[in-house]
Amino acid sequence: MLLRPFDALLEAHIQEYTHYDGPRCPMYPSCAAYARRAVREEGFRGLFYFMSRLFFSETGDLGTRYLLAPRSLSGDPRYYNTLEDDLGVSPSFWKEDFR
Repeated sequence: MLLRPFDALLEAHIQEYTHYDGPRCPMYPSCAAYARRAVREEGFRGLFYFMSRLFFSETGDLGTRYLLAPRSLSGDPRYYNTLEDDLGVSPSFWKEDFR
């Protein structure tokens, strides 16, 4: 798999670096969880989905484009944006299968 180096860097970020500076992603699932799932399920195309989310989806007034994630999914106020939403498949608002 050509994306193994990216996957390894992502895992290091999740395991090590997030603990130092804390979770700062305003979205649910977190940016790292989104990237992990996008790359593992969509391969190289998933990397572009992640970059699009990181550089374009997180700018501006998020409240006008996304719903707030329910408190049962995230203790902090975060905006709900899943891979299924970006892929255009059926709405996934009630799925809680992010690991």
